[in-house]
Amino acid sequence: MGEHMHRSSMLRVFLFICSVLSFFLAGVAHVGGETMSTAVVYRDYRDIPGVTSADVAAVERIRASRDAFVYGAGGSNETFIVDGSVGGFSRYFCDWLSALFGIPFRPAIFRLADLADNLADGHVDFTCEFPPTPEMQRRLSMTDAIVHRPVTRFRMTGAEDLSAVALRRPLRYGFVQWYGTDGLIVASARRRFETFYYTRREDAIAALRGGKIDAFVMDTRGGVGFQAFDDVKQEVFFPFVYSDASFATANRDLAPIVSVVQKFLDTPGAGAFLSEMHERGEREFQRHNFRSTLNDEEKQYIDEHVANGVAVPFAAERENYPVSFYNQQDGKFQGIAIDILHAISALSGLTFTPVDAGAAAEWADLRARLDSGEAALITELIYTRRIRDAYLWADTPYDVQRLLLLSRFDTPTVTFDRISGMRVGAVRESLPRLSPRPQAPDALRLLRGCLRRPRGG
Repeated sequence: MGEHMHRSSMLRVFLFICSVLSFFLAGVAHVGGETMSTAVVYRDYRDIPGVTSADVAAVERIRASRDAFVYGAGGSNETFIVDGSVGGFSRYFCDWLSALFGIPFRPAIFRLADLADNLADGHVDFTCEFPPTPEMQRRLSMTDAIVHRPVTRFRMTGAEDLSAVALRRPLRYGFVQWYGTDGLIVASARRRFETFYYTRREDAIAALRGGKIDAFVMDTRGGVGFQAFDDVKQEVFFPFVYSDASFATANRDLAPIVSVVQKFLDTPGAGAFLSEMHERGEREFQRHNFRSTLNDEEKQYIDEHVANGVAVPFAAERENYPVSFYNQQDGKFQGIAIDILHAISALSGLTFTPVDAGAAAEWADLRARLDSGEAALITELIYTRRIRDAYLWADTPYDVQRLLLLSRFDTPTVTFDRISGMRVGAVRESLPRLSPRPQAPDALRLLRGCLRRPRGG
């Protein structure tokens, strides 16, 4: 396989990883505050503490009258199609319920706008799509929250910053009416806003494009449906807000099953047990989503490397903290770039190995190994005009570093307008030299001038 294919494939991998890592920092979803599952894995619902003989009799009557249940969910990062069947958290949750009650719970995908009606008319037996708001609790039999999902907002790419808009008028937010997300935002928002409600994603997109709303606010499930729109971007809502969702049914005859699940939620460690289940489903979704972004050639590259156990060689800097450095005590490379490679491995199955495991290589040697193709990647390279055509570059950086001016302790304070009269040193390739760049900050343009025309000082 050619070297160009080798590097372009890895570039695609990096682009995807960089786009999802920042989102993970906010936590895709979690349940409760526990970090490690201490829940007892009950193989039979009868063993759950608090389940009474009356509960057992009610559940057994239901089992005698039904062959299976339909668990309805909207298409999302929790419920998606993999190889012709439903995957993700919904699949794992239904598998657990099926084993617990001894009757199949079959996940199925429905339009969120139609799910309430499908519950009411009996086409759907159970769901985890609705928040435990007072209104929903009057309509449905519900447990406490099964999962907490971070609230996100969808905006037009390149749109004016919301803080600037808020100086002129109240912000305009769109919501799904029955999700209850608007109430969460009212309780936490730092700015005034007007509310608009939509039942179809297409209507919300039209409102965004037409300027009727500044953002459409929904929890993380909405991101899947918006991926098809290149002009829409997803942001984590700040301050962080989480949307709850409960296990629920509209059929009061099935309420005993909801009651038993609630008693499981009351046991120690139940929250962490479900959280781990959700995280497993999220990892499956990310692997599936990543795979769907690749073309056939890229898939072949990854599949061949994984099947043959071939690691991708990379050049790792040994003293560039926190990007890449060699930890003598642990005997391995660490840093931001190394963590990104670990994330790539988790998604793709690829493995990576440094070209100099002993961390003895100098920078010039690392560059030479990259240029020769011995290393497919390097942990950091400054983008400059001189070398821009020699390598493949990601459009999105995984780290942004700011320039610093350092001087001796006894040097008088230097104001901004005096910099041009001083002699400034810089590490080679540490300042971008692309020109013309009228959008570059004044300070950067001034420093470039100092480096080109050093004068006394």
